[in-house]
Amino acid sequence: MSNLKGNELKNFNDKSFIVVFWERIFHYLSYISLFFVVCKIKRKKLTTVFVEKWVLFNLTFSILSSLLIYHIKIYHLAVFFIAYGLFRAFEVIVYQINVLLFDPYRSYISGRKYRIKSPTRSVILLLHNYVELIFWYATVYISLTVLAGVILPEVWSGYIKASAFCFVNSDLTFISKISIVQKIQLTAYFEMTGGMIMTLISLARFIGLLPHVESVDDI
Repeated sequence: MSNLKGNELKNFNDKSFIVVFWERIFHYLSYISLFFVVCKIKRKKLTTVFVEKWVLFNLTFSILSSLLIYHIKIYHLAVFFIAYGLFRAFEVIVYQINVLLFDPYRSYISGRKYRIKSPTRSVILLLHNYVELIFWYATVYISLTVLAGVILPEVWSGYIKASAFCFVNSDLTFISKISIVQKIQLTAYFEMTGGMIMTLISLARFIGLLPHVESVDDI
């Protein structure tokens, strides 16, 4: 960079159109978030404790929702769980993309130093989100079956297994056993896409946040 002069240096420092384009899109998508609404209504300051409680609440809620709709097959409850589960999946993926790609960029262009609370905390919260989405999609599959008015073909753990395999491995083997409703198969493709994005984000976060450990060869 020290060899660049005049117009070359100016062009080098020009903002990338594609980065600015997607940064703006994900900036506005971040407003389509229940978390954002809760912060505004409660006028809550974005503290680390509040974020952790929010993540833990939603993970617990996703597990309890899957159990509740499996045992208590209520139509309106199923509609609510489908809406909330899919909305939550959208919210988590947008948030994680912002954290991974665009938050450091926003700090840089605003002249602020980008810092996180701790690498360990970031990875733990990401894993919470990862598991939460598996349970939300399982809840959606159960709810779709309930809305169709047919008997659930699998035990509760079977839906969790089907969701986990679809999310982690993009494997539809177990989904085919529960896809007696056509909309389940369609939802599974959305889960596969979200799962691939979350897996890539997880790998990037893990690798990027691994602490440097001095090795014998370095010494």
